[in-house]
Formats: sequence, structure tokens, C-alpha cells
Amino acid sequence: MFQVNQHDLARTQLRESLCLEEDTRVVISTGACVESDGILDFLEAAKLLPEVIFLWYGETAAWRVKRKIKRAMREATENVCFMGGVDQEEFRQACLGTDLFLGLSRDGEEESAVMEVLACGTPAMVRDIPVYRFRLRERENVYRVKDVEEAVSCVKERMKERGTEKMMGEKQRMG
Repeated sequence: MFQVNQHDLARTQLRESLCLEEDTRVVISTGACVESDGILDFLEAAKLLPEVIFLWYGETAAWRVKRKIKRAMREATENVCFMGGVDQEEFRQACLGTDLFLGLSRDGEEESAVMEVLACGTPAMVRDIPVYRFRLRERENVYRVKDVEEAVSCVKERMKERGTEKMMGEKQRMG
């Protein structure tokens, strides 16, 4: 398991690299820019949570990206950043520095990314699809959601928990 200071360092570095305040909430995902990897649902969640920064890792050849996906990406809200393709170490650092991984894939093609996130000790939220049901225990190592609305609700709940954990930690250090 990673030490807490490794998470803190990655958290600070991620926010500095994006010119964000230290307390900014960040959600990441990864995949190709295709509907089955959940990009449209990811963008919808970002619209519904404007106070959270959403980072999409992954690249797709332009000819493979359908018009409706291109349009959605062009019209993405200001709290969305497309990070492109990165190497494994850069993605691991993002996993360590984020508040939550949001994997809304419809087919589970990003299972290795979910395993990387969990190996980093980062909370993961995935679509409730068969590929994840047997390997990932609900609320033990992952949150499973059925749709965007449930994902948004769960992200809000998780961010409140993170805020409370941070405040509790500060009180314990002070007192």
C-alpha cells in the first residue's frame, strides 16, 4: 500500500500542473473517445458537477471518433480537460493524485485501468455491468452505479466524505 504522503505529493503535483487550488476536487477517467467507453456519460456528469474538475485520459485516432462525440467534446463544459494519451507512470500519478476514478464504460474494456486505480488506493466508481460484478465488491473496493444520475449522486456523496475526512484529519493534528 502507498504511504499517505505519496498521495499528498501526487495530489499537489496534479493540481499545480493544472493551475488548480489545492482543495479543488478532481475526477479522472480513461478510455478511447467512443460511446462504449462512457465518454458521453462522463461529459454529462461534468455538466452536472461544475465545481469538480474532470480529466479524461486517452487518445483515439480522429477518424475513429464519431461526429456526435466530437461535437460533445467541443461543447464540453469548462471543468473538463482532455489529457490525451499518457504513459503508465503518468497515469499512475494521476490515480494517486485524484479524488475519484469514474469509469462509465458500457463494456468493461478499461478493466486494467480500474485495477491500476484500485492498486493506488484510489476510490473507483464504475458502471454496474457484469464484468465488474464478480471481481469488485460494492462499497468494499468500488462503487457501482447504473447511470449518470446515480454517478453524480455518488460523486457528491464521496466528495462530502472526503471533505469530512480532511477536516477530521486537520482537527486531530491540531488537537
